[in-house]
Amino acid sequence: MSKSKFFSLLLTATLVLPLTYTQVSSVNATDFSGKESKYYKLCSSSSLSTGNKKTCKEFNSYLKDQSSNLKNQIADAKKAIEETQKSVDEIVKSLDTWGSFIW
Repeated sequence: MSKSKFFSLLLTATLVLPLTYTQVSSVNATDFSGKESKYYKLCSSSSLSTGNKKTCKEFNSYLKDQSSNLKNQIADAKKAIEETQKSVDEIVKSLDTWGSFIW
C-alpha cells in the first residue's frame, strides 16, 4: 500500500470513527407536571439567570397548554351536560305521555 493511500485511509478513519461512536444526546423538555409550585416560585423571582429565563418561558408555554386543555375539557363537559339534559327532557316527556294513557 502506498503512503498516500495509507494516509487517506487513516485520515478518513480519524474523521468517521468518532462520528460513529458518539452518542447523540436528545434534548429533554422539562417535566413541570406536579412541580408547578416550584416553578411558580422560581419564575416569580426578580433576578433570573439566562437558564432560568429559558425554563420560565418553557413553564409559561406549559401553563398555556394546560389552560387550553382545561378549556377544551370544560367545553366537552358542557356539551355532555347539554346532551344529558336533552335526554332527560325526552324521557320526562315520554313518561308524561305514557302517564296520561295510564290514568
